Amino acid sequence: MSNQQQPANIIFESSKHLESGEPEPQLKPNLLTLYSMRFCPFAQRTRLVLQHKQLPHQIVNVNLVRKPDWFLAKSSSGQISSHLRLPGWTLIESLVTCDYLEDAHPEPPLYPGDARKRAAIRLAAQLGDTNFFGDCDQVQMADLMIWPWMERLPVAAKMLGFQLPADRFDKLLGWTSRMEQQRAVKETHISDDVHAAFFKAYWAKETNVPLLASRSRSSSPTCSPVLHAVLPVRQQRTRLVLQHKQLPHQIVNLNLVRKPDWFLAKSASGKVPALLEPDGSVLEDSLVTSRHLEEAQRESALYPSNADKRAQMDGVIAQMGEKVIPAFYKLFGVSGDEKKAAFEQLVTELESMQSALGDSKFFAGSESVQMADLMIWPWFERPEAFVPEERLKSLMSWMGRMEQQRAVLETRNTDEAHVEFTRSLLANQPKYDGY
Repeated sequence: MSNQQQPANIIFESSKHLESGEPEPQLKPNLLTLYSMRFCPFAQRTRLVLQHKQLPHQIVNVNLVRKPDWFLAKSSSGQISSHLRLPGWTLIESLVTCDYLEDAHPEPPLYPGDARKRAAIRLAAQLGDTNFFGDCDQVQMADLMIWPWMERLPVAAKMLGFQLPADRFDKLLGWTSRMEQQRAVKETHISDDVHAAFFKAYWAKETNVPLLASRSRSSSPTCSPVLHAVLPVRQQRTRLVLQHKQLPHQIVNLNLVRKPDWFLAKSASGKVPALLEPDGSVLEDSLVTSRHLEEAQRESALYPSNADKRAQMDGVIAQMGEKVIPAFYKLFGVSGDEKKAAFEQLVTELESMQSALGDSKFFAGSESVQMADLMIWPWFERPEAFVPEERLKSLMSWMGRMEQQRAVLETRNTDEAHVEFTRSLLANQPKYDGY
């Protein structure tokens, strides 16, 4: 976009990536503010949604290597991908910010009205014979969430000497062409040449790249990595929601090392949890299945009706996934001083969670159990998560309240079972049954 006029709905954008020692720009109050890094695909997700909905906003670009003190003072995590500031509070994580914008500004919609289609979109469903993902004929949230990486494919072709075979990816390439015509894509696009120049500079470890000052947007490998779970706790999320809502269901437990062929035939990815619907369709991923159950079965609601509160709840879930869970798994496979350091890091991250809890009985300022509580509980049930009570009194009180919840009582495993299973897993001989 270096030669294009700035879109009218972008009220202000810093001309360079601001760093430590540089003053904070004077921003308009009561206006959406996105703290961004132009080359981050996660941040681009939020920019795409802002442009799709043509929401007035201002953008502050931040140097990820030398973050300004004033930015760190605003952000508990220091995270950029993405950091959306609203009047009086802040959201982080690209999917959380995008879902919030959809909830708070539903026009033009990026999710269909049908709960099952919404779940498919969150899972980035197969493209099929429709124009866009999620069995839709107009651009949806899934399309915008996937696009930043697809925009970078030509760069990979140019730099690594390959290209997608048209005969094998005709539908995907057709989708790419349709996406390139979308206004939001045009207004956030960056040329292949600039992408390539940034990657070369990044790989050469040049942290102060001159081209960052140009009006261009792209991706950075410094953004948050994808976390792959080691212990089978994510499926417990879905079971908790099923029990909270008292939905009739049947459970088939699987050996994750030797998965049955009939299960692999039903599941595109072979991952658990997998929720088989009465019509034969399969939903995967713990957050997708849990949110689908909430939208399809409104009784015993786990999300408040207020969009701001829903976003706060999703922010808690994201914080758990990006900060606490990685710190939790660092405890495994280390000993001595490394284990002490890993434990201290876990406690520090839990203190941040405790700050998010505040004086409320449950997360997101609620007096009753909500989706955020159920989505983070499985890790607190594990005995390794018990930490110094003197530093985490509020969090320990929350754990006590959670232990009295019907859904928790009906899905929990004993500490002994957790310990025995973890030992078998660390010995590379997972024992799934007999507890």
